[in-house]
Amino acid sequence: MSNKAVKISLFLLFLLNMVDAAATITLIDAGLVEEWNPIMKKALDYGVFHFLLLKFLATATACIVFWHFRALKLAKIGLIGGLIGYSLLLLHFCIGLL
Repeated sequence: MSNKAVKISLFLLFLLNMVDAAATITLIDAGLVEEWNPIMKKALDYGVFHFLLLKFLATATACIVFWHFRALKLAKIGLIGGLIGYSLLLLHFCIGLL
């Protein structure tokens, strides 16, 4: 995977994570879903700002780690796995709203 492909993948991972955060907050406010992740649920108990801050920091940290270790096969697998995971999660949100 070239550096350009890694950069694009990291951008997409970050974008998907932020879309997930917005969808989660919107759907929770509408009473349609609950946050399943206990750490994120606790952050949400403190408010939306804390939830978004933790989500942003966790994602930024993961992106930095993936970039730093981009030459390793495990980092590439993790990055692709993250992209697939968030894509499936957002697809699940969309199907659930139909």
